[in-house]
Amino acid sequence: MSTDRDQRAFYRIKTWIPARCRRAEPADIVAVEQRVARGEDSRYANPAQAPPEWAIELDLKLHRILSLLEPDRPMPLSESDAVSVVLSGAGLELESEADLEPGETVLVELRLPESPPRLVEALAEVVGERQPSSGAGRFRIALAFRTISESDREAVVRAVYREELSALRRPGSEGRSA
Repeated sequence: MSTDRDQRAFYRIKTWIPARCRRAEPADIVAVEQRVARGEDSRYANPAQAPPEWAIELDLKLHRILSLLEPDRPMPLSESDAVSVVLSGAGLELESEADLEPGETVLVELRLPESPPRLVEALAEVVGERQPSSGAGRFRIALAFRTISESDREAVVRAVYREELSALRRPGSEGRSA
């Protein structure tokens, strides 16, 4: 008899990383689908072509300042945006303020702990049931990646494996797979 865990295509872990999602606008959908179709990765995806880490941090701070001056510009993800997620190469589960319905498309942003940090942007579909979370007006939602570049998916899988390996190496740990 096979279990749900046996049929998973990817391992998953529970961790804290900067992540957020929001209901995808038509322009978001077109932009991500075109970027993936052209074979382009998210910003700073190729470490060999990425600027030094200090320059990336400076760029993120500049974008934060610009988003304060231009309210329509979203704030870039930073370490202060870390949330509890269950992450795998197939998708993620996280807390959201938006009351999203199953089947809706959302824009997902992740900041993976690489050097330099890897910013991943993908489209995902809300799957399963919405569950009220501990915070008022917040929902725990499960998302399945719908449109993500292969190199971004590989980076997510690497992040999951690194976290799992780190958890297994901790004294007294038997792993933390979710």
